Amino acid sequence: MQKKWKPLVIILSLSAFIAYSVISMGTDFLGLRSGVDDIVVEITDTRPKCVAKALKEQKVIKHKNEFLLYQKLYRKLKGITAEYKTGKFSFGSAMSYNSIIRRLVSPQIETVTVTFKDGFTTREIAAELEKNGVCSADEFLNVLEKEDFDFWFLKEVPKNNLRVNKCEGYLFPDTYEFYKGEAPINVAKKLLENFDRKVTVEIKDKISKSGFSLDELIILASIVQKEEGSGANSAKVAGVFINRLNNQSEFLRLNSDVTIDYVERNIKPYLAYENQEIYDAYDTYKCIGLPAGPICNPSMVAIDAVLQPEKSDYFYFVTDKNDNYYWAKTLAEHNENIKKVKAVN
Repeated sequence: MQKKWKPLVIILSLSAFIAYSVISMGTDFLGLRSGVDDIVVEITDTRPKCVAKALKEQKVIKHKNEFLLYQKLYRKLKGITAEYKTGKFSFGSAMSYNSIIRRLVSPQIETVTVTFKDGFTTREIAAELEKNGVCSADEFLNVLEKEDFDFWFLKEVPKNNLRVNKCEGYLFPDTYEFYKGEAPINVAKKLLENFDRKVTVEIKDKISKSGFSLDELIILASIVQKEEGSGANSAKVAGVFINRLNNQSEFLRLNSDVTIDYVERNIKPYLAYENQEIYDAYDTYKCIGLPAGPICNPSMVAIDAVLQPEKSDYFYFVTDKNDNYYWAKTLAEHNENIKKVKAVN
């Protein structure tokens, strides 16, 4: 009985395998694969075998040999004599073989270098992206709010209905290379991935010993960044704010002017309705302790300043128009410093 069934089982198995192969190759050929757009492939060797290998490695195609055979026939049929180009090309995983081949003989996609200054807010980053032709500012901001990014540090951000600009603080300020017309989600991931790289094991160890959570660290670093942009006095400024946080019986509020500026420039103009509760949650003249979220994207200088603050007995500081700092231990000393600043200004 078993001998009678064996040939049938073999035939059915072989038929199933052939059917699967045909469907798989057809799916690959027609570009019916599921996946993402903007898979960037760098072509350094234009020989067809090398091109096909690069495409398969980046999962633009599944079947290298079938693609090689098809591209040869297609190029002959369409009279395409142009060689494949070197450079970086953007593909979608749902592109057909025809579309892939046409793109490979076209000029490579244009890139642009964009620098986000230390302390740029999310909205300033979005504006810079649009200015340089990378992507729409509104689309970038929309992706940041709606996309559920799979980064460990974003999962540690506390849920808070009073928090605005979801990824503020975690879009690392740096110099980046983008593609003109790049998908906003890919742009966002580049910035977030850079933050992930910057938070090394050593940094994580320092955070665990600091008494701050990662989010608290970034919030305070963002305030230090805006208060002291040059970096020369960052550790001392961080020390003053930490002194206040550690003495909340006397200093219930941080009283940082830069948080008011954030409310006025980055919150009020963009809320669909007035929400005093959100305004107050970011205004350190109103809220107790740290605000509800970061007020910019801080540099490593500001982050390091919070992790390694300069210890002092100061609870106050003020600056004049020449960026000179006046430090004080008491309110009386601080008021005297304010008079000095007014005289200079």
